[in-house]
Amino acid sequence: MLTSRSSKKSSRKGHKRESIFMIPIVRVYAVIGIKGGVGKSLVSIALAKELSKFAKVGLVDCDIDSSNIPGMLKIEERMRPAPDRIHFLPINVTDSLKVVSLECMGLGRKCAAVTKEGKQHQQIIRDIIDMTCWGQTEILIADMPAGSSDEFLGIMSIFDHLDGVIAVAQPSTSEDFNRVVDLCKYHGLTMLGVVENMNGTLTECGVPAECPKCHKEFTPLGKDVILNICKEKQIDYFGGIPLTSEKIDFEQLPQSISKSIDNMLKKIIVGEEVWLKP
Repeated sequence: MLTSRSSKKSSRKGHKRESIFMIPIVRVYAVIGIKGGVGKSLVSIALAKELSKFAKVGLVDCDIDSSNIPGMLKIEERMRPAPDRIHFLPINVTDSLKVVSLECMGLGRKCAAVTKEGKQHQQIIRDIIDMTCWGQTEILIADMPAGSSDEFLGIMSIFDHLDGVIAVAQPSTSEDFNRVVDLCKYHGLTMLGVVENMNGTLTECGVPAECPKCHKEFTPLGKDVILNICKEKQIDYFGGIPLTSEKIDFEQLPQSISKSIDNMLKKIIVGEEVWLKP
């Protein structure tokens, strides 16, 4: 069953998995954000790709309504049945990175809308995780859907323990970030830190966009708002990712993203404090 190397035991009653394919996964991390469209999938993929250089990583797309990860990674193939014809084999992006998503299971036409009730959503996600042959996966990254109610609680109940959550927020959604902080406190989740996505702007020339008249930086969604909240609440701030038109190459992350991901790696792999490091 999915488990963690932590000695802590969650108060939630986790669903017991008996599959012979499910060897223990030693760490489980969730990328969360109550607001939709803040960049959770972007951060999940970038983190999983970089972590896979050090360990065998599984990335599970828990967003049933909007499975973006296969498209962002340009995955066209479908998950294949395992030899027992009951379980599924995940998509091998690399030798050390496996991806699982409803979009890859071939259960419907591509980009089809999914309309299910809360309990049905929970069961789909549970089945996706339970029915996957994870092999020698050491770290699991869960790309969570938006929201904090039915789906969130259902997914949390699947895991016996989370080693930590990474929050993703925008400068314009400070209220939602405060809700994420409260959510983690209420459920006893360890927040490793936060990424402030769409923080300021960056042109293709690699410089901030400016107003041609006053030459002030153009910040349509704001800048460093989440940073200031992190200072107040003493929360690790992994960094800000600027709003840009640049296409992201996950094989070679731009510096604007890699800086934040590097800070996450320091916290996850080394355990180093990264609070407010430039």
